[in-house]
Amino acid sequence: MVFLVVTFFSYTSNIPPGFVNVKVIETSLFRGYRNGVKVALGAAIAELSYCAAAILTALFLRQFPILFYGINVLVAIVLIILAYKYFTGKSYAEQIEAAQIEFKDDNKKRNYYLFGAGVGFLNPQMFPFWFIFYTGMFMPSFTIDYRSSYYIFVIGAICGGFGLLWTYAFFAAKYRRKIFDMFRRYDINKYVGWMFLVMAVIKIVDLVVKFPWK
Repeated sequence: MVFLVVTFFSYTSNIPPGFVNVKVIETSLFRGYRNGVKVALGAAIAELSYCAAAILTALFLRQFPILFYGINVLVAIVLIILAYKYFTGKSYAEQIEAAQIEFKDDNKKRNYYLFGAGVGFLNPQMFPFWFIFYTGMFMPSFTIDYRSSYYIFVIGAICGGFGLLWTYAFFAAKYRRKIFDMFRRYDINKYVGWMFLVMAVIKIVDLVVKFPWK
């Protein structure tokens, strides 16, 4: 269950065009599908590092109950803000148009695994993203008593992120500039907004239940 939820969330929440996505698409367009997948794998390794660091940070802060409670209040507020952003902000189709992506060919020779990892590490917002998701959704909703559960969480995050990048690489190689057309038909950002809103409600209920009354 943990694996499926994290994989689905990781896949859907990263659909809007970003730096990593564009580099995977560019590589697949001009350097071939296999090299595009190599970039995606390198980026997945970087996301693994950020996700693992976010979980370890959350577990460390958990040792300080009052501080951790205050952080969770902040997390609840952030989740509500994110839900509002997804409900009222631009749709994924509008974001795609606003990105004005231009694909540029180049003749550079590079190690695509390292290139992907470098691109991934230039995406540090993955750390707060996974920290908020983990503390906002999993700590109040799932009982994780075994170390293997943390590994499953990280694996789910990586599978979802890599799965999306692989999708971009595949469709870029096969359909070129029509890659985003399938996303124009569905208002996916609204579904992501509902996920954040549900997470916020769960977090608020958890905060009320665990309020340090004494």
